[in-house]
Amino acid sequence: MLKKNGFLGLGSGQEQADVVWRFLRQAYRNLSPAVRGWLAPLRDFYIDRDIPNARRRLHAVIQPVAAQISQASALHKGDRIFVDCGFNTGEVLQSYIDFLPKDFKYYGFEVNEPLFAQAALGLLHRNPQIVSLQFRAVSDTDGEAEFFYSGTSHGLVIGEGTTIVQGMLPDDTQYGRPQKARAIDFSNWVGQIVRNHTSGRPPYVVIKMDIEGAECMVLEHMANMETLNNINFLIIEFHSHLLQGNLRQEYEMREDRLRGVLADRGVQVIEWG
Repeated sequence: MLKKNGFLGLGSGQEQADVVWRFLRQAYRNLSPAVRGWLAPLRDFYIDRDIPNARRRLHAVIQPVAAQISQASALHKGDRIFVDCGFNTGEVLQSYIDFLPKDFKYYGFEVNEPLFAQAALGLLHRNPQIVSLQFRAVSDTDGEAEFFYSGTSHGLVIGEGTTIVQGMLPDDTQYGRPQKARAIDFSNWVGQIVRNHTSGRPPYVVIKMDIEGAECMVLEHMANMETLNNINFLIIEFHSHLLQGNLRQEYEMREDRLRGVLADRGVQVIEWG
């Protein structure tokens, strides 16, 4: 039965489309690698045509999170910093720049070279005084890391594009040819940034972390180094759903432990994705 507020009470036509989109995205993620590979061209065609709606959905997710950050940091007297680990196409980072207070400073990391080359130019051109970007992988140690590239290049934000965690992208096209990238010890880097921005009071630090499974390694290292207290607000996407079998169970347990550790450290956490 049709209701005034939409089919089955789901709201407007656009809201109904959003519900269908979320359902299809989750259903696609749950398919086997072989079936996902077979459906990939159809998915890519739809994603490319859906970019205007994708931007609207993205803003609808980011605006309330930005409002929470603004409220949580409103009384802070020191610097305010936003760090984007895995800035991808730059769409998410630019949206936070647009929605957050103008006194924030921004740092970003991306290890996918085509994405970095494309996104960095636009971000730096639009925000020359407040954005600093690095072509590096965030990790638990300095040095060099292998990363794996899915070959995906469609959409407003490239989903599941690059990871330094072997086994994270079961259907990727470049697994036989891992590439090398410079990596930084993110725990040490955050500590240095906090010191650089401390003038009387330490800065208010917001971190957005979407690094395709490496978030467990990075945050566990920060917990061991007792540097999680440098983070005030964490926006994170966990990725155990991309794994299979025992590895998936292992990551689910690690994620649950991290949720408890972050809560104990007083970090305000938003899970998204």
